[in-house]
Amino acid sequence: ECPRRSGKRRIEIIGIIHKRMLTVLLFIVILGILVLAHEGGHFLAAKLNGVRVHEFGFGFPPRLWARRHGETEYSVNLLPLGGFVRIAGEDGRDEGTERGRSFSEKPFLAKFVMLGAGVAVNWMIAAFLLGTLQIFGAPIAVSDAENIAANVTVSAVAPASPAASAGLLAGDTIIGLAAEDGSAVPATIREVQKFLSIHAGKEVRLTLRRGEDEPRTLSAVPRTQPPEGEGPLGVALVRVAKVSHPWYEAPFRGVFVAASLSIAVVQGLGDMVGSLLADGRLAEGI
Repeated sequence: ECPRRSGKRRIEIIGIIHKRMLTVLLFIVILGILVLAHEGGHFLAAKLNGVRVHEFGFGFPPRLWARRHGETEYSVNLLPLGGFVRIAGEDGRDEGTERGRSFSEKPFLAKFVMLGAGVAVNWMIAAFLLGTLQIFGAPIAVSDAENIAANVTVSAVAPASPAASAGLLAGDTIIGLAAEDGSAVPATIREVQKFLSIHAGKEVRLTLRRGEDEPRTLSAVPRTQPPEGEGPLGVALVRVAKVSHPWYEAPFRGVFVAASLSIAVVQGLGDMVGSLLADGRLAEGI
């Protein structure tokens, strides 16, 4: 029995290591693609503005391979966690560069385009991927009023709440509720809230789906008098549905989602800076 358990444990550890190695490899590949695209944006903008590019390098030295094509040297380096474009005059020195072909000689607008081109390319990639996701189906939040197949998902867990004590996590999908006097398969947030309110002060069993794991059941006792701003269980819920759109709508939706996320990021950074300037600390929840 013991050797069998030991062998099973060894297999589980190997499986975990294998998954983590694949995750690291995937991260490096995705990072490499994003960096290559980002630096490619700077490269193309410099070329279009007539600026000399000395080198377009992927990764950081030591160098593994390099080849010159025209006036630019293209290199591949050992550390694949970045990249760079060496543009004439970017450091303020123009030695050996033809007049008018230095970054420092270009007008403000051209410099702005060259500096922002990398971010612009990454943004366009994000919009394209988000648009593609719309074709195959993207998970989005929907209201209870929408007559569509959806799952009720935990979006946040309050500290020191029954949900936290039971082990619920953000991202858990509630696929079943049960108590001594009945059970339910909730399709809306309202159904979950009603069931918990009816069974406040009694043990409730929640069947959850967490990622790709097998469904699990956790027990909790909803509070009869929860703190202000919290429900009996102490969770925030969102109704999530997988919605797809026709291919001809997808690009516009991708741009819309990318723009919405960008605005949300800017607003979040603005709120953070405002909190720091106002009272010297970050707002709660940031």
